[in-house]
Amino acid sequence: MTSNGASVIFISENHSRHRKNLTVHKKSERVKTAYEEYFIDKLTKHKFDVVFIIKGTQLTQKCLSAIKHYKHAIKILYQFDSIERYPWIKDLLPYFDFNFTFDNTDSLKYNMLFRPLFFAEDIINIKREKHRGSKYLLSSICSYYPQRISILKKLKHEYKEQAYFYVYMSKSNLVKNIFDLQISDFKLLRLKSKDRAYMLQNMQNSISIVDIEFEGQNGLTIRTLETIGMQKKLITTNNNIKFYNFYDPSYIFILQKDLSNLMELREFLDSPTDSIPKSILKMYSLQEWCKDIFTNNPSHFLITSINVVNG
Repeated sequence: MTSNGASVIFISENHSRHRKNLTVHKKSERVKTAYEEYFIDKLTKHKFDVVFIIKGTQLTQKCLSAIKHYKHAIKILYQFDSIERYPWIKDLLPYFDFNFTFDNTDSLKYNMLFRPLFFAEDIINIKREKHRGSKYLLSSICSYYPQRISILKKLKHEYKEQAYFYVYMSKSNLVKNIFDLQISDFKLLRLKSKDRAYMLQNMQNSISIVDIEFEGQNGLTIRTLETIGMQKKLITTNNNIKFYNFYDPSYIFILQKDLSNLMELREFLDSPTDSIPKSILKMYSLQEWCKDIFTNNPSHFLITSINVVNG
C-alpha cells in the first residue's frame, strides 16, 4: 500500500499481548481493556480515508462502535477464515461498508464479496527447480491439526526420505493436546516455528507441496497460492480448488482424505506440467489483491452459485 503512495498506520492485534504489566490471573480482562484503549486511541487520533480490518479477532463491542461512528472513512473487512469455523465473524459484518471473504460459500451465504488470498511478489522471482535438482519429492511446513498430521504421517510412511514434513506445535498447544497425541506424531512435531525464508527455500527444493486445509474450510490458503505462484505441483485435500481458473490436473492433485487415490499420486508426481498463463497468475498477486480490495471491485472473481465439495 505504501509503495502505491498510501500513508498507512498499522494497528496490531497483538499489541496488548506484549504488555509487561499483565498478570496471568487477570490477563483476559486486562488484555481486552488494554486493546480497546490502544485501538480507539489510534483510531481517533488520525483522520483515515479507509479503515481496513483483517479478521478482527480482538475487536470488542467498544471497538466496533468506534468504527461505526467513524464517519470520515470507508470501512472494509477481510476474512481469511470460514464462518463455519468462526461463527462470531457474522457479528462484525454490519459495522463495515464492504465485507470480503476468501470463502466462496460465505460470499454467497452472507452476501460478502469473494476475493481469494494472494502470493507475495517475491514468489514470482524464485527460480523453479527442475525435477532432477529437487531435494524432496513432496514437502510441507505447517501448524498442527489432528487430521493434517494423520495424513502427513501416512504420506511419510509411503515416501520415506523423499518426503519432508515439519509440523509446528506451540508449547501451550502441546500441553493442551498431550493426551490426544500418538507416539508416532512426535516424529513430525516440532516446537520451534520456521521463518518465511526457510519455508520458501524448502518450497524451492521440492517438486510438490502438500497443503491440508482445516475441517470446514472452503477457501484456499496462502500456501496454496504461493505454490501456484511458484508454479510448483500442489497436493491438496481441498476439493473446491477445481472451481478456480488456474486449476490444472497436471499441476494440482486432489488427495482424498482417506488416501484412497494414493496410487494415482505417484503418476501425478512423475507427469510433466505446462506453465500457468501469466495473466491468470497476476490475478492472485498481492498487488492485484490490494487493487481489488481498495477499489471494492473483485468482479473477475464473481460467483453465482455455491460450488462446495466436501471430501
